[in-house]
Amino acid sequence: MRRLIAAQWIRIRRHWLGRMLLILLLAVLAVQLDGRVDRLAFLNERIQAAEENRLDDAMVAMFIESYRVEAEALQENLSFPSVIGYGVRLATDFGWFFLVALVAVVGGEDCKRGTLRPLLARGAGRGRYLAAGFLSLWLASAVGVAAVTLLSAALGPGLHAQVSDAPLALAGLGEALLGAFRVWLAGAAFIAATLFWAVLARRPGPALGVSIVLQFIGFGLGTMLPFVALTGSLMSRLPAALTALIRLHSITISYGADIFLHWGIPIVKPAGAVGAIVMADSSMLPVSPWRALAFLLGYTALFLAWTAWILHRRDVTHQT
Repeated sequence: MRRLIAAQWIRIRRHWLGRMLLILLLAVLAVQLDGRVDRLAFLNERIQAAEENRLDDAMVAMFIESYRVEAEALQENLSFPSVIGYGVRLATDFGWFFLVALVAVVGGEDCKRGTLRPLLARGAGRGRYLAAGFLSLWLASAVGVAAVTLLSAALGPGLHAQVSDAPLALAGLGEALLGAFRVWLAGAAFIAATLFWAVLARRPGPALGVSIVLQFIGFGLGTMLPFVALTGSLMSRLPAALTALIRLHSITISYGADIFLHWGIPIVKPAGAVGAIVMADSSMLPVSPWRALAFLLGYTALFLAWTAWILHRRDVTHQT
């Protein structure tokens, strides 16, 4: 088993796609963090202008209050050491897509190149082959999480100096590192699901296409939350179609991962939308991190079981 994992790990480490995606992820994260500093400055300017002008308009007051909540959360997240956990969570915006791409390409290579049959002929065993592939890809995701964590830690003091006058402290470092660990755990569900499509399709291309489309669907459903919240505030009852979309979003891997990663931390970006929907019907968007963890573990086990079933039923004796 260790030899299989080592062989798969060496192949992943040498693959050009993994290195390229990691470099791109780190570059994008640096830009994202810098953008959050600019966003905080913009929010503070708007809040200060509103306070100086003493605007009494109710709508303006509502927006300013939302700006204040977002600014407080951003300042906390960009302060050291909270920025370490925040940076890792922020990296998942693109990181999940990059992870799905890597798993789809690497996971389907043996079927595409015809190397699956020789591996099994050497006594690897289909179950051990699947376990080694999954664990090696999960190890690769750990390397990515570690790299993002180190970058966030390296940029942290500079970001802290831009948003706070308080001296650097290590209080909260454990929670920040725990956040990075949660990202790595959540990645298992994405890996298992994408590996299922890679084995089912036998080719990286179709697996990559299906996995990315499903990931975009989960992302798209999430972006609809503000619209749904606004609609709910204007109507006594949500249309059945919107209710169905919300419930569909609540059982996606993306939503479960988002809730799990924000364990004990408010989700600032869609907070108003989630709050409005939950107040209307708390069963529509459950926000329990324990439920999210159970869903992620369940999805991981389910997709691995399906993949194992496909491998055991597949005839590879004539594979080329």
